[in-house]
Amino acid sequence: MTAAIILKTEDASTMAALHHAAFPEGEAWTRDSFADLLALPSTLALGIAGEVGLSGLIVLQVTPDAADILTIGVAPHQRRKGLASTLLQAASRILGEKGVARLLLDVAADNSGAINFYTAQGFTQDNIRKSYYKRLDGSRIDAMLMSRPVAGQQP
Repeated sequence: MTAAIILKTEDASTMAALHHAAFPEGEAWTRDSFADLLALPSTLALGIAGEVGLSGLIVLQVTPDAADILTIGVAPHQRRKGLASTLLQAASRILGEKGVARLLLDVAADNSGAINFYTAQGFTQDNIRKSYYKRLDGSRIDAMLMSRPVAGQQP
């Protein structure tokens, strides 16, 4: 099984390259976005190294009782190989050791692939944010708020 590694500020360019490959035009984060997040002590970023660059990454913002998944992405040619699950499990292990009780996220309500993945990982819907995401064409889409207990922690 491929192991997750902790990502640091010097990995921001590689993270941006993967994000650009994994997300639609206009939704990918920049090197500076990753560098700014990684400079914060509350950020946890994990990746899975590929032959060239990263094959997958997860970035979370951690508070004492919860962690928000800000982004999770896998290179298109590496999808459906369990990398996102591996990243989520590794993050849960680290967060559980820190006493974090819940994982939180929001996902576009029309992103059925992501919703199915998160549901399979034990996340449940908590709420909806109306018209939260703005698409490139100007249309708006709701965000589904989801959460689950961190492994080994009580809800």
